[in-house]
Amino acid sequence: RRVRAPDAQSDSDHPVRQHESERESESNKGTRHQIKAEKLTSFNMSDIVVKVTNGKEFRRLTQIDTYEVLAHRAMKGLSSSPNFALHYTDDEGDLVLMSSEAEWQEAVRQAKAQAETTKTNPPILRVTLTDYAAMAVETKAKDAS
Repeated sequence: RRVRAPDAQSDSDHPVRQHESERESESNKGTRHQIKAEKLTSFNMSDIVVKVTNGKEFRRLTQIDTYEVLAHRAMKGLSSSPNFALHYTDDEGDLVLMSSEAEWQEAVRQAKAQAETTKTNPPILRVTLTDYAAMAVETKAKDAS
């Protein structure tokens, strides 16, 4: 078995090693399911797909490493103002406000756990963006009519 330094590029990022890894798994049929299981459980933060909705539109975001990146890209695609909130539904069915890096990491952890249970690859985190400025405009319009 090959040993590599911690900072070395992973097999999935390197085309030659990825091909070698696939060929090894093909030649060793007994461990094929083990290898697939390892791939399911070894996600990076950026491997997750985030599906964001504002209730009208959806955006599918990838390469999200931090809460700050998520907030910026969600606002850029779905909100006209910086006055918004991001929520996700946790493993108990509760709508949870996400407003920090720690909360983002917990949401990712839960999405990964769900992906392992459902064999979803890559993990998917569904997020709702609430645009408070848009809500205020809609409320004023309803009150005026």
